[in-house]
Amino acid sequence: MRIDPLSERGPQPPKLASATLEVLAMLRQFQEHHDSLEIRFRNGRLKSQSFVLAVDFDRKLFVIDELVPVEAEQLLLDREPFDVEVFRDGVRVVWSCEAPVKKVLHDGAKAYQLSLPSDMMIHQRRNAFRANTGAAERPGITLSSARLGQSYPGELQDISASGCKIAFSRRIASLRRFGGCLQARNRVL
Repeated sequence: MRIDPLSERGPQPPKLASATLEVLAMLRQFQEHHDSLEIRFRNGRLKSQSFVLAVDFDRKLFVIDELVPVEAEQLLLDREPFDVEVFRDGVRVVWSCEAPVKKVLHDGAKAYQLSLPSDMMIHQRRNAFRANTGAAERPGITLSSARLGQSYPGELQDISASGCKIAFSRRIASLRRFGGCLQARNRVL
């Protein structure tokens, strides 16, 4: 039986990535794109942030940067279990760390070495993939209408089948609230 992917509506269910190659590939993406890791200690006392600095395919290890705030370091070294959450291209990736963390030097700076997680939960919460545009390649967009009264230049930040996100250099007062939604009638690309 063939399933038509276009017939599916709504967000995709979470998927579990448990193959070592899948986990290593996700970590490599986080490293290459400098994605922020949000670290939450399970005791609920502290949230922290870090980045993947290196991924060792052969030894199945990865290295993260110092934690911000630095108070989290002691929890990490005390083997306090924690969860990690990362967003990459509209996809939420979550995993747990319970193994001991080793303090190391990476390129002369303090860092932490972790064992590869056994699995990662991957969840695309929207039904439309959002393609981000890099800062160097963001096309210019001009928003104009009789209702707005003038033109507003901006930059396209991401786009999907169901909409787009545009950053403007100033607030558009005629939109009632931040994140306002406009229906486009004429599009000039």
